[in-house]
Amino acid sequence: MSAEQTLNSKITNAVASAVASPVTAAKPEDVKPISASVIASIVPQILHATNNEPWWQSRVTWGAILSLLASILAIFGVAFPSELQGQVLTAIMAAVPLIGGLVTLYGRWAAKTPIGK
Repeated sequence: MSAEQTLNSKITNAVASAVASPVTAAKPEDVKPISASVIASIVPQILHATNNEPWWQSRVTWGAILSLLASILAIFGVAFPSELQGQVLTAIMAAVPLIGGLVTLYGRWAAKTPIGK
């Protein structure tokens, strides 16, 4: 069961328990719409805060991939067609690690929780 499915199940169970309480004015048929509303508003935030998004949606992962790609290209001296040589190739090789580093930093700064928490 995925993290999202687990959260959805726990939220639905908690709402059902709250609705079953005699102090709650909600009816059993209200469980589904209340759960759906809570799930829609809070599950994406929880998944983001705990870094449980799929790897392809991670800004940090894409920043690291761009940085690694630039390093690999530089190490192996990848040969490009002549029209990409010179200044254009230099600009590309300089931009990729810069963009990768910036995406990595942005990904870390935009995250809402510190690493390891």
